[in-house]
Amino acid sequence: MKTDTHLSVIARFPLGVYIGHRPDGSLDFAPSPARLHSALLNAAAQGTRGEDGQPSAESLHALEWLEQNPPDALFQPESMIAGTTSSRFMYRKVGTLAKSKGGKYQPATEKRRVSDGVSVSSGFGYRWDSVPAEVAETIRGLLEDVSCLGETHSLAVLEVADFTPNLTRDDAAGAFTPGTQEREVAAPGRTQKLISEHNQQFKKKAPHKFSFSARPHSYIPSRESVRRVRYRSNSPRHEAVTPWAEVYFFEVDKEIPAKHYVELCSTMHKALISRNGNDVSPVITGKYLSGTKQEPANRLAIQYLPRNISRILGFDSPVLALFVPRGTSGADLQQIHAAEKIDQLWSRKLGRLRIRFTATTRFADQFWPSPEPGYKRLWKPMIPIIPETRPVRLKDETWGLADSGLLSLAYVWRDELSSTEKGQRRYIELRNQVLSRGASVSYAKTSPVRARDFVHRTHNSVPVQPYTAIFQLGSLADSQTAVMIGQSRHLGGGLLVPFDVPEKELESI
Repeated sequence: MKTDTHLSVIARFPLGVYIGHRPDGSLDFAPSPARLHSALLNAAAQGTRGEDGQPSAESLHALEWLEQNPPDALFQPESMIAGTTSSRFMYRKVGTLAKSKGGKYQPATEKRRVSDGVSVSSGFGYRWDSVPAEVAETIRGLLEDVSCLGETHSLAVLEVADFTPNLTRDDAAGAFTPGTQEREVAAPGRTQKLISEHNQQFKKKAPHKFSFSARPHSYIPSRESVRRVRYRSNSPRHEAVTPWAEVYFFEVDKEIPAKHYVELCSTMHKALISRNGNDVSPVITGKYLSGTKQEPANRLAIQYLPRNISRILGFDSPVLALFVPRGTSGADLQQIHAAEKIDQLWSRKLGRLRIRFTATTRFADQFWPSPEPGYKRLWKPMIPIIPETRPVRLKDETWGLADSGLLSLAYVWRDELSSTEKGQRRYIELRNQVLSRGASVSYAKTSPVRARDFVHRTHNSVPVQPYTAIFQLGSLADSQTAVMIGQSRHLGGGLLVPFDVPEKELESI
């Protein structure tokens, strides 16, 4: 009697690149279990186990078992987008004819996106902990007939091999559970749905003569019988003390110029407040009841990441990122989660934009990838920073932009710093405390930009002076932590992005 066994499948890409697209045409960063199921179905029909172009009964049984049983664990290799930072298209002939404006038939062309794919350090892994022996045996045979995973030029070798997973299925996780990733898996009925669609597209009797009405057989497969499952990271997790705890991402349908980042984030902020109606949490609004002894240093921060930055994080479009402050829970967190329902934004300057919650979250202390060996991580603002205060008047020294930058860092970490002074002496005290923790600001200089584009709200007595600089955070934060500083840090301004330099060149900075 055959018993259950475990099954581990590795998908290797001999060219080192995986190429695939999502239904909306955007780049796919990992072949999902649903895509693996489709590849196995194709192998079952057209491979050595096929019967007259259709899957055998054994293959159908194995594929339908996969519909009921998504992988228990996955392996996600290190990866990065290969190629340029902008979308590219080409017009290619598709093997049919189309009538031109002059009434003549000419080879038809279609606009197709050119994708450079995703470079991967190793293969992707899929593991089932308990599989009926006959199903495992059938799947092993089907793997031999899979030649590609993703696009037809995304060559792949699928084989049974053990691996150590770094993602484990978590059926209790939700869209806002940090440290989890979403994957599409085949649901019951998926196999029969794909077979039915294929049979409609490709009739049993092949056409035997030319037809002007012929159309390409390429089509986007049905989205029916596909469901989403979440997998949590197996990486050791330490509880980091950071200003913001977790981040939620929303795709934006078009690029926004830097001068409108604050406008866009303010519009998203207003939409979230409107979605929650009355009694909106001060974690969102920043407005606390009178008499509150000490307001928290940080509240919900909203930042726009253009495509050249979002690609570093594994997105193929611009994104809005919502940063949830440390310690947020309960009703406050539920109000932030209401952002999931927002699908479009509008403002006079921006017009209408469509956004979509990606169901992707991450810890704020693991926001950026680690620097390469031999490099030191410094930071620079993505757009100019706005100081929170007027320059301090000092007797023996001049308060410069670098001092304002240090004070901005102190405001972000204010909850961890102690202060006994008041007024301008307090500014000096806070500045000195972040200096003592190894923070520094260099190459600070004003930016020749329209200041009002980069400020949200400020007091009339505070001069609006946009500037840029290079920051070292010392012991305030590690090399992967998301940090925003300055007057508009909660609404589109002051996001610090990595500026990695070789360690041997660090002394010159």
